[in-house]
Amino acid sequence: MFEKIISTIKKGVKKENVLFSLLIALICVGGSSVSASVLDIIELHFELSDSTSFYPKKSNTIEKKFKNSDLRFVLSESEDFINTDLTELLKVSDREKALAHYILDGINLEQALNYHYNSQSNQLNNDKAQLASCQGDLNTANTNYKTALAMNQEPLYTQAINQAKKARTCIGEYSVSTSSLTTLNHKIARYRTAIQKRTQYLQQNQNTIIKNYDMLNINKLRELQSITSALESTKK
Repeated sequence: MFEKIISTIKKGVKKENVLFSLLIALICVGGSSVSASVLDIIELHFELSDSTSFYPKKSNTIEKKFKNSDLRFVLSESEDFINTDLTELLKVSDREKALAHYILDGINLEQALNYHYNSQSNQLNNDKAQLASCQGDLNTANTNYKTALAMNQEPLYTQAINQAKKARTCIGEYSVSTSSLTTLNHKIARYRTAIQKRTQYLQQNQNTIIKNYDMLNINKLRELQSITSALESTKK
């Protein structure tokens, strides 16, 4: 952990004095308890910070960030992206750069959500397989129980009872797991779809939005976005 802090500080000195001060404050307040995830986020900011370039130098840095980030962080960033008021976002002198940056954020968030969706799906498939195995064990236990009763085999009876208890515990655990993962993936999919539609619309109309921004209001923009989304849905 100490080496991680030193490495991050060195990068912070070279990149941004403000965030360097923030890092020092975090270390002073939390000491060695500063989490690795916090350091990763700050370190990534240093990596992406460049006063001479608008876009990150390495195309894989943001992908690396999201892969190493907690899913809650990605979902929070996604929600912020979806709820961004574009009228307020573009109230800057360099609207073209602001919109380009926003679109890039959308692309990277979509990739991040894809990564986490696939990861959760793999876990879900594994849990479903385990759940099926547990159900098979319960069926075997029930069969052994019936056999033990029919043949008055006490050892088999005891074995069947213990096997059934273990199987039902397993079923309960993996039933909860598969249910929660399914719900989580539905949420990831909703966010991904919303970001994808918004990003695609903005990419297709980027020049028009910048050129005619002063004549657009947020209600009209949302109406156009809604129409585009509706048209996109008809292609499925």
